[in-house]
Amino acid sequence: MMKAAQARDAAARAKATKLRLAREKEAIAALNTWTSQILPNWDKVRYAKKTTDLWFKGVPPRLRGTVWARAVGNPLHVSPDVYELCKRRAADALTSHRMQRAALDAALVEAVAKRTRAPSLSSGESSAATLSGHGETAPPQQPMVFQGRKDTLDLIANDISRTFPALGVFQQPNGPLAEPLASVLEAFAVYRADMGYVQGMSYLAAMLLLNMDDYSAFATLCTMFRHRSGVLPVFYRLDLSLVAKYFSVFSTLLAQVSPGLAAHFDRIGLRPEFFLYEWFLSLFSKPLPLDMAARVWDLYFLDGDAALFRVAVALLRFHERQLVGLAFDECISDVLRLPGRIKPGPAGRVGEVDADVAFWDCVRESVPLDRDAYRALCRGAGLVPPE
Repeated sequence: MMKAAQARDAAARAKATKLRLAREKEAIAALNTWTSQILPNWDKVRYAKKTTDLWFKGVPPRLRGTVWARAVGNPLHVSPDVYELCKRRAADALTSHRMQRAALDAALVEAVAKRTRAPSLSSGESSAATLSGHGETAPPQQPMVFQGRKDTLDLIANDISRTFPALGVFQQPNGPLAEPLASVLEAFAVYRADMGYVQGMSYLAAMLLLNMDDYSAFATLCTMFRHRSGVLPVFYRLDLSLVAKYFSVFSTLLAQVSPGLAAHFDRIGLRPEFFLYEWFLSLFSKPLPLDMAARVWDLYFLDGDAALFRVAVALLRFHERQLVGLAFDECISDVLRLPGRIKPGPAGRVGEVDADVAFWDCVRESVPLDRDAYRALCRGAGLVPPE
């Protein structure tokens, strides 16, 4: 028995080694194709089937920044000078914010001191009145660029500390990408003053910074929010009427791909808003393992918003058997944990195929949603999707 077990282990190791070598060979060939054929002839081959087929398999990590930036282009003409200007304005706002805070703190201390020295204030009078009138300094307003978003600066700092914590590259004091991430987010809050910074954007900027320099990350982030009717702007603005229509698109697609699961969700009252917000706001970079999330981003820069719906439905389709039949509490708990389960390793229900490979097969074969089909779904829900 021991010899048989040892033989099985040896065979498994040999198979794993063979698979690893095959993947390395495939990765080298893909890198060569991208560098020698696709990138030099980008405008001609961008939409060629050979390119999109290779793209679906994942952009080589060292080329992701280049490919992503080329895919979205720079239609807003965001130059390095624009980025530097936004950074300077954000820095000025931050300095003003700190000075105003210090002034407010000093005023509060003085108010408390006055109240202590003069306890016999007349009825209806208080230390707050001292701050808001009667010749004393009123509470300072936030800098205009952050007006209406009083906690923007603090929110950015707090979010950065929670962004990809396992990597340790975005956290102060020693994280090498902490300062660039803050710069990109603060500059974006200036550039898009109509939106400012919204919690969750740190994951978007961080994923970009893991693959490109800070200026390119800023320009790409701005372009990703270009179309007002796109998923990211709609979800971050929390435009409820449009969000509801996108949920309808998702529900329609799920019913087409997995009618049994869609019917089960309807029966137990599990609605898309219970899980899609978290998935879409970070483009899956928060819930998915990083290497898997990067492939989702590859697909996003290939197919646009359609990729998000495709991946979301595939996640549910891939785990359909374990979800059907669960009560609401168990089902939503499982759904929220699904992205983290797609990791390299044996996928029990599909034999010897790695779980991540099996999942991407599911995306390709079970949810073949191209741009035209996606736009048709959007129009059916009353949306005007970005071109």
